[in-house]
This record gives sequence, C-alpha cells and structure tokens, in this order.
Amino acid sequence: FPVTIWPVREIAVDQNGFIWVMGAVSQSAFYVINPSTETIVKSLFTMSSNIWEHNVLRFDPVNNLMWSIKDNRSSPQTATVVGISTVDYTETVTINLMASSSYFFIRSMSVDTDKGELWVYYSNNTIRVYRCSDGVLLDTLTSSFVGSNTYMQYVSEKQSMLVYHYNTDGYEIWSTTSYDVTNTFTTPLEYPSKYNAVNNRVYGTSLDLISNLSTVAYFNWDDPTT
Repeated sequence: FPVTIWPVREIAVDQNGFIWVMGAVSQSAFYVINPSTETIVKSLFTMSSNIWEHNVLRFDPVNNLMWSIKDNRSSPQTATVVGISTVDYTETVTINLMASSSYFFIRSMSVDTDKGELWVYYSNNTIRVYRCSDGVLLDTLTSSFVGSNTYMQYVSEKQSMLVYHYNTDGYEIWSTTSYDVTNTFTTPLEYPSKYNAVNNRVYGTSLDLISNLSTVAYFNWDDPTT
C-alpha cells in the first residue's frame, strides 16, 4: 500500500514483525508499518539530516534497537549512528563516529544479532566494533580493503562478519568472537549483494553487467575454490 511518494532507500523488520522503511535522501522520514493491518504505526522525522545513499537500517534483536546513520556533510561535518528503540521509538543510543578531525566516509555497517554488537566500516580500511546497548567502543580493527566499495554482513551460522570489496571481488571473514580474520579469498561471484550461510555454503546473488541478468550462486565457506 502507498506509504510515501519518495523512493524507499532502506527496509528492515523488527521483533514485532513491523516493517521499517526509510525515504530517499531529500526526505529522510521513517515509517513503521504493521503489515497485518496495513497501517502506519509510527512516523519518525527525527532522523531528517542529510543521510545520503550509503545509509542502512540494521535491527539488533538483543537490545530491540533499529540502527541507522546520521551523516551530515555540511560544515561542520558530523556523523553519528543512532539506535532507535523498537519499543517506544525514541533515539536510545547515539554513537559519535567523528573520532578525529579527518573525515572518512562510513561505507557499511552490520549487527552481530547474537551478541548485540555493531560493526562499522570506514573508507580508510578501519572497522570499529561497538556494544549496541550503550555505544561503548569494544575494538578497532584494520581491514586489508581500502576504499568506498566495501560492504559487510553478519552470518549468524558462522558467528562471522563477511567483508567484501567490490572492485577486487575479495573477501575477508572476521570472527565476531575473537575479532580476528579467519580467512581471506577471492571468488568469481561478480557484484554480490546478499549472503546466507547454510550447511557450510555461502549463498549470494550475482549481477552480470553484460547480460544484465541476476543469478544465485554459492561457494564453500572453508574452501571457496570448490
């Protein structure tokens, strides 16, 4: 059913089965939708800063928080990650990401949905791990990938964070328990978007830019060459 005349930038689902949608850059309102009644539960305009296209919605089921990036590229530049309570819809946890005078774009983030930890990737190849409940910085990690085309996704079956670099088709697997890289590899899976690990296989969608067709492919987690 129609919710907004603006393009929907992101979509996520909370513990109630409610759907969260975020509007495009120019109109960054949030709507929380009850799909069973097809009604808007809440309209949130508190996140209406200049958010840009790399923002994401990530749900933390441990603390019942929905995370998004507030990224204001005006002067002075500021960037925060905000956890909005999915119970009372207030901005519960705010993490200031401007740790130095040097500004690096926030390229991606994902939530460890088992431990309730937020992983944030910066374009200067830094990964920071925060505790979702209070925003405390737990660790700062260094990725081998540098640049804007890097994405990450938590794979709960492996308790690992899969980090992918768009330009090189390179992968890093980070353990979310030890914060160490457990594997690095490359695969022929061009332009993947989503992953899931089942029975030691990682499944992903792949876009062929020549045919403009998408396919679903997989590779083995421990040995991606097979």
